[in-house]
Amino acid sequence: MSGWLWVLAASARPPDALPSRYVQIGSVTCREPMDEVSRSVDAAAQAQYLHLGLGAKVSYAQQVQRLDGLSADQKVRERLEFKICMDYGNGLLTKEEYTLWSLVLQGDPDARASLHRLALGEQRTAAHEVPPPTGCAEPAVEESAVVVRAAELLAGGSSGAARPADLEALALLEARTDARSAPFWATLARARLYAAKGPEAVAAAADRALAACPSWGVPDSYRAGALVLANRLGPARDALLAATAKSPDYAFAWYNLGAVELAGGDAGAALTALDRAIARDPSLGEAHWLKGRVLVATGRVAEGAVSLERATALLPDHAEAWAQLGAAWQQQGDARAARALCRAKELGAAVPCPG
Repeated sequence: MSGWLWVLAASARPPDALPSRYVQIGSVTCREPMDEVSRSVDAAAQAQYLHLGLGAKVSYAQQVQRLDGLSADQKVRERLEFKICMDYGNGLLTKEEYTLWSLVLQGDPDARASLHRLALGEQRTAAHEVPPPTGCAEPAVEESAVVVRAAELLAGGSSGAARPADLEALALLEARTDARSAPFWATLARARLYAAKGPEAVAAAADRALAACPSWGVPDSYRAGALVLANRLGPARDALLAATAKSPDYAFAWYNLGAVELAGGDAGAALTALDRAIARDPSLGEAHWLKGRVLVATGRVAEGAVSLERATALLPDHAEAWAQLGAAWQQQGDARAARALCRAKELGAAVPCPG
């Protein structure tokens, strides 16, 4: 847990009037362990709790949306307090998250900013981004809310896909005319990349991000993505080399560099970049998949099968990885080939499923 969150947790304590096993959040008194909740909460609050998602982990981004959408209506606030209380009791929030929320609902501005930072970090991880280096400012609370919402919309997208969610994220970002932070401009570069707005538009946003934070590799990576779509592999490679030089732990940039090196016909350079991606993030299934492809294509079938098997463990719904693993196992005479090929066919790959 980040240091600032521990500081916040240490600064929160139950009101003196409550026994130590009780904690207070807004108008709701929660008991630890959570076997009861204050009966002052009305039945509608309990129904609202079920509606808001009993049994589901609440993302920081969802929490931010809840916070930013709070009504002045006391019943709405009370129901949110009850939801947070019950989420904590059911193990959907950690003690630190719960404590942070108690401070947020008390109106603590530092706690509100901290919740936004958590949401930004959560979305950054989902996008395989690295955080800006020390010295580069994160967005202010109002700006970060826009970035978090846009990142949620962009989740699951890809370069040039131009899904409705990508276009919605782009419109949301472009409507904000007073943005200053590098993460905002990097997210706009990503939105333009996904919405297929072309290399110049992506580069314009990336340049604004780099002006705010010159030593961050993420904007260069999005610039590279747009250049790849335009089939400008040389400049794309240069942009990815810049990204990995600025942010050496940026595993996804190393993976993309491997893909560009492979597209340019340099299998050796591709493997070097992919090994660096995996060293920095062993859970990056895409890097294992591409490494397996390169190894098989260069005659190292047994090694390739190992990488492809790892890729399918990390990306169980990746049809191509299953198909390529099945083909590699077939070459080796491995009886597991049929299972892999059938799984690939089940996922939509155009391969036969041996009967």
